[in-house]
Amino acid sequence: MKSAQLKELLPSHIIDRVTGKLLGDGNISIEQKRKPRFRFSHCVQDGKWAEHCYDELKKHIELTPSKPRKIIDSRIKKGYTESVYVQSLTSPAIDILKEMWYTDRKKSIPFDLLQEHFSPVTLAWWYQDDGHLKVQNNKVNKIIFSRDSFSKSENKRLIELLDYFYKIQFKPDG
Repeated sequence: MKSAQLKELLPSHIIDRVTGKLLGDGNISIEQKRKPRFRFSHCVQDGKWAEHCYDELKKHIELTPSKPRKIIDSRIKKGYTESVYVQSLTSPAIDILKEMWYTDRKKSIPFDLLQEHFSPVTLAWWYQDDGHLKVQNNKVNKIIFSRDSFSKSENKRLIELLDYFYKIQFKPDG
């Protein structure tokens, strides 16, 4: 039901990209008495990726241009981290995405949405956000996706989904 409503507001190729982003570094703000907003940030070194995402999405989701952010962090030698931050304005599409992706203020994967919107582009956006290659002796040893924010059962279902759609076998990794 929600998926059909979302498709009335956003084209499929944008839903694919947003889905990849929400599997990765994207999130939706949840604040009392405020409407939700879609947002993402990347380290300064990945600023071109943030700009690319902004450019791809801005025609269909109203986004504020990327802004640099400095976050104080005493654990870091220089005392802060720098990132590039993009946030949407409020919209009915973001309201629906929040309902689909968040349960009790916690991000959870809407697998019914992934059944329709787990395209190669979704996978590529997720990888660009949260994936990396482990290389040993100049050879790719494995592909790793950071999935720390999802539950064990969600990770298991993601592994099954990757196998089902793309015949790529993953397993949980330390």
